[in-house]
Amino acid sequence: MKRGQSVFRQKGRLTACMWKDSKFVHLLTTMPTTTECSEVSRSVKEKDKWVQTKVQRPAVVELYNKYMVGVDLADQRVRSYQRSTKCWVWYVKLFFYLVEVAIMNAYILER
Repeated sequence: MKRGQSVFRQKGRLTACMWKDSKFVHLLTTMPTTTECSEVSRSVKEKDKWVQTKVQRPAVVELYNKYMVGVDLADQRVRSYQRSTKCWVWYVKLFFYLVEVAIMNAYILER
């Protein structure tokens, strides 16, 4: 896929979207969406110069960016204080992740 192209698949109320920006972006949603795209500006390096180009972006990505800011910020905060030791089993990783999220939420509530 070239930059700006997207693929949609739908089954019932569930819609899957794959969009190529600088990397692949995968979204799964139950919100009613359309396959409409809007243009956004991106910087691309061509012949050792940065130029602005227009890239197509699906409406579902725009909705995600509009409403999921808090989730991304919470993930960023938890990741910055993540434990550096390795775990042997998946449920230990899950336990410590949930503890880290609880600590971050307590910090936010205290603030």
